[in-house]
Amino acid sequence: MLEFPGSAEDFERGVELFNRGRYFEAHDAWEQLWLGEAKDTPPKLFIQGLIMVAGALDQCKKGEYSGAVKLLEKGVKRLTEYRSIGSGVMDVEDFLGKIEPLYERLIAGAVSEPPLGDSPPAIRLSRGR
Repeated sequence: MLEFPGSAEDFERGVELFNRGRYFEAHDAWEQLWLGEAKDTPPKLFIQGLIMVAGALDQCKKGEYSGAVKLLEKGVKRLTEYRSIGSGVMDVEDFLGKIEPLYERLIAGAVSEPPLGDSPPAIRLSRGR
């Protein structure tokens, strides 16, 4: 299970903002956790993946798809290692299952308006949180 230098409330505040479609604000909330973590630790890399995905979705909302593709690629790569082992804080498999189809649509240039659809990706916290 990942342990963050900040409180669980800091992480969950970012999740709440993300799930409300406030991706830039979620990015900022998680960045505070990221800044407090030592270099290249699993929590720092995990949070970095979430920050990248939040940034990508913010770019999607603005119609900046090429930047979104690059950030999604990097963010998904960071989070994928937690797919099978889990993070202890959120359902990574479920989250990536929602993000990867968007990434594939963006790569294929098959973006509809709005790009995030009627039900944008949401983060489901792990049980016990």
